[in-house]
Amino acid sequence: MTLIELLIALIVLAVGIMATAAGFSSGILTVQRGAKTSTAGALADQQMEAYRRLSFGDIATDTTLTTGEDSTYTGDAAYPGSSWRIMATCPVPNTAPYYYCTPTRTTSSGGASYRIDSYVTWACPISGSTLGGTVSAPTCSAVSGVANRPVKQVTIVVRDASTSTPSLRTLVRVTSTFDESTS
Repeated sequence: MTLIELLIALIVLAVGIMATAAGFSSGILTVQRGAKTSTAGALADQQMEAYRRLSFGDIATDTTLTTGEDSTYTGDAAYPGSSWRIMATCPVPNTAPYYYCTPTRTTSSGGASYRIDSYVTWACPISGSTLGGTVSAPTCSAVSGVANRPVKQVTIVVRDASTSTPSLRTLVRVTSTFDESTS
């Protein structure tokens, strides 16, 4: 009888140890995922700060497709299609620290690879207004008699580039608006 009790106690102890080990491995994965998301957030902030260094006029309209725009880039909800798209005007050749000049780039940090996509579009800040006009000088319709002018909306999307899946997992998405009066 004592042998059976000892066997049952060992089984209960083994189940407890296995549950604890599973909890540790789950915790390690969560910490790794959190570190990757934290790094992606810092990269997104860095990219957004590059746009904030520009004047409103330096973010110029461009409707031509550029190198690096693949199905991941054009398939994102922030991609407006061939119209209303804006690209930054680079003051120097497209080198560090002028990464905002490219719509997409890949970088590594902490042993992981990240893809940073930048989308810049026109938007109307007052809800209910519609965007019209040409790509270079769009207009926003007035709402309830309130004048409305277009703003440039920058969206930065950081994706996990270390995966080999066709659609990369989005880690961070940040959006900011730029008004001509804050240039």
